[in-house]
Amino acid sequence: MILAPSKELCQQLFRNFQELTIKCSRVVKCVDISKQEDLKDQKPLIMDCPDVVIATPSRALAHLKAGNLHMKEMEMLVIDEADVVLSFGYDDDVQELLT
Repeated sequence: MILAPSKELCQQLFRNFQELTIKCSRVVKCVDISKQEDLKDQKPLIMDCPDVVIATPSRALAHLKAGNLHMKEMEMLVIDEADVVLSFGYDDDVQELLT
């Protein structure tokens, strides 16, 4: 999972992942769930067991609370722009995701 401070940065990370995995996109699945869409509409993206999930901390937490996302299956957490994530007030969301 990659957490970023804004949905714009999440979209940029997603595009970069698409470019990096263009030759292996059938093997490496990446999804961006940062968009403010209905959680039900994004649930199939997560249930498809992607290798990489990109989200803002609050959006990841919303999916966790909705039962769409399961942190037990997460192998690695990357916080992009961690200083900005924390300065945006996401520290409680990050803590809740990790517990």
